[in-house]
Amino acid sequence: MAAEALILEAIQEDQTLSAQLAQFDGQPAAFYQMAPPDTDAGWNGLQYPRIDFAIDWAYSPERQADGSCAINIWCLNNGQAYPDDVGVAVRECLRDTFLTDDDGEVYALEWQRTDAFEAGGQDGQPLTIGVTLTFDLLAFPSQITIEPDPVAGLCDYIKSRMPDALVIGIDKLDRICRPTAERSIIYVRLSGDSSAMRNSWAVAWMDVTLQVHIFAPGAHTRQVLSRTLCNAMALDGECKLRDFSPMLIKRVAISASANPLRQGQLAVTGRYGVPWVPPEEPKLMHANMKGEFRYGTEDEFH
Repeated sequence: MAAEALILEAIQEDQTLSAQLAQFDGQPAAFYQMAPPDTDAGWNGLQYPRIDFAIDWAYSPERQADGSCAINIWCLNNGQAYPDDVGVAVRECLRDTFLTDDDGEVYALEWQRTDAFEAGGQDGQPLTIGVTLTFDLLAFPSQITIEPDPVAGLCDYIKSRMPDALVIGIDKLDRICRPTAERSIIYVRLSGDSSAMRNSWAVAWMDVTLQVHIFAPGAHTRQVLSRTLCNAMALDGECKLRDFSPMLIKRVAISASANPLRQGQLAVTGRYGVPWVPPEEPKLMHANMKGEFRYGTEDEFH
């Protein structure tokens, strides 16, 4: 199921929205791109309020996919329903919502702005009023790669400190998933990785910068979780990678004003070692050996 279908499912399954929208074929009147014609037999009397939406995708070298979702809410100017009220319900339904498609790719929605519009009202047509809600839509691909992997190590560390949290990359999210106060959603992203040029005979030291995105309802809850992780890393000073080597935590910084969808509230700077592995030597194949062998006596072994 693609992101477009998941957004439609989230809207149609929301009970608050279902009570406010018209019905089409027994489902809340929400559509991807365009609504059916007014003459379609699927309409059951009322045709407003209704919703249509579209997604604009763009390539992102870091996120794979980066886009925006525009959701239009249409109402008649007859006082029966107000687009602002429906817009509040849509915003609460989709903000901080994570979508997981059939390929396991994770996307997240974040509300950005709301704009009013009106249409029709000429030649005896009723005046249609509405609002357009614009959401950011970003992919959250797993960044766990090869060992030693600082992303995997920090994910494991956060999971050990916050076992109730869902950590993208090591936990499986539902198709439609929202963070709660008891179950936050956390994402670790690689921001930069470079050689410290302080190699030894055993390891090559690497300096890495990681961004930690924390999703929870309410700014205060996100701030509490950010400080909890920051204090834990400051006290521990390191986290163990999956090859059992340590990653030394050199610096942890909190940015309270950072957008959790794009930047992440925590910036973690660490140092870890890439072990030196001897190159594989060519193997001796089909060796033929000649020599004389005889069994010795017991006295010759003493």
